[in-house]
Amino acid sequence: PNTKISVDFSCNEDEFILLVENLGESISPDHTKEIYNRFVHFETGHTREAAGLGLGLSVALGMCEALEGKIDNKTEGEITQFIVNIPFISSEEAVLSEAYGSNEFMFDTNDGMMEF
Repeated sequence: PNTKISVDFSCNEDEFILLVENLGESISPDHTKEIYNRFVHFETGHTREAAGLGLGLSVALGMCEALEGKIDNKTEGEITQFIVNIPFISSEEAVLSEAYGSNEFMFDTNDGMMEF
């Protein structure tokens, strides 16, 4: 289909923000939550060949949830925006996350350093 897609990103002190805009076929307000379900297709002017498998947004949602983020969308006229917010984690949280579920022991010393 003839669409124009733009991608932009920014950061603030708490999160990474990704903005994807699609200028073309808009999403009906009735379908804004359903589009994240696997294999979902809605009647549009596109042929089945151009419609895709219906997996992209469900994969994107799964990745956002795995990173404790969120994805949202809004449509105004012919422009659909997808906004992805991924929170930053501290270095200490990253260390805890890496060690969690492993067979290593972690000890927190009084000076704030982690020892394994």
